[in-house]
Amino acid sequence: MIWGYDRNRLFWIVPFVLICCQRGLFAQTPFLDQARSHFAQWDTNKDGEISATEIDRAISNPKTQGPTAAAAVSIRRALKGKKIPVEHLTMDKLVQSVPRPADQKTKIPDYEGMYNNSLKKIHGSRTDLFGTETPNLDSISQGRLGDCYCLAPLGAMLHRNPNQVKSMFIPSTDGKVLVQLGKEKVEVPPLTDGELALFASTKTQGIWVQTYEKAMGIHLAAKKKQLTTPIGAVGAGGSAGTALGLITGHRFERFSCKPFKDATLSESDKNAKLASLRKGLGAAVEDKRLICGGTPKEVKVPGVTPNHAYAILNYNEKTDLVTFWNPHGQNFKPKGEPGLEFGYLVAKGKFQVPLKEAVTWIVGFSWEMKEPKASAE
Repeated sequence: MIWGYDRNRLFWIVPFVLICCQRGLFAQTPFLDQARSHFAQWDTNKDGEISATEIDRAISNPKTQGPTAAAAVSIRRALKGKKIPVEHLTMDKLVQSVPRPADQKTKIPDYEGMYNNSLKKIHGSRTDLFGTETPNLDSISQGRLGDCYCLAPLGAMLHRNPNQVKSMFIPSTDGKVLVQLGKEKVEVPPLTDGELALFASTKTQGIWVQTYEKAMGIHLAAKKKQLTTPIGAVGAGGSAGTALGLITGHRFERFSCKPFKDATLSESDKNAKLASLRKGLGAAVEDKRLICGGTPKEVKVPGVTPNHAYAILNYNEKTDLVTFWNPHGQNFKPKGEPGLEFGYLVAKGKFQVPLKEAVTWIVGFSWEMKEPKASAE
């Protein structure tokens, strides 16, 4: 009788255990341990779900450290990811997603992979403001926020004068840094572990870029009507031209490349438009004024990032070549002749493009003017 009773229990228990294992209910991973321990704390409105705003607050909290910060960053990246949309994120959904199925076609975020990458970045970050005498453009690599629009003008300034960038930062003894953004001074508290994982990196050159990003976030958050964190504000996207005007304190001028995509525009009109653009770029380069450019949501040129801001490091009037810098700082090798079909050779984010080709895929250019920016701009 006892044996029969046990057999009946096994009849129900075994399938239950198998289902639980498949759904990850018994799974124990460092990421899940952190998520289970802190989910209720992060869910500030107690609706059983984690929102991007709630997780941003957790990441911005200095008490969220180490593995806990890495788990929070992993969740934020999933919530903000575009390839695999995540909505109504509950603890049950996290449990069902970890460990991730081996089938790569499954549309589930890689929470554990993002957790491990974030923890590695947190542990590998330097805490000093500058790791070298002067900051270097080649060291910058954009992080996990859509803030290329504020990194592109910084990269252009760094290329022009590294010492000018370094002079923007005034550290204090309490760990805070005063960051000069044009005419404005922004007091930046020490970076949290989560911010270190999300912001850009400079390899061994300290945390000056991340401090700049946080300063931009604080500035933008102060201008928004609704409450938001520096991460939420700076990661919401923006205009490279506007950021350029902010950090220089000067007016900027935009040049639209939309006419070059107009099939009805005559060749003579296009040439006239190109001549005007060459004049504007040439004058800006000669005067050592900052220049940025941006791409549309769709770009067919391999190696060129869509919906992205670029620094323009140079324009050579003799060769008609434009030198771009991608804040991601990546390398790319075309599989054929460099050009519109196969892309361009990219080394540490830098690549050259004939102006006639660039205007076919770039939205437009913004360049710094000599006049001071009006307070309302």
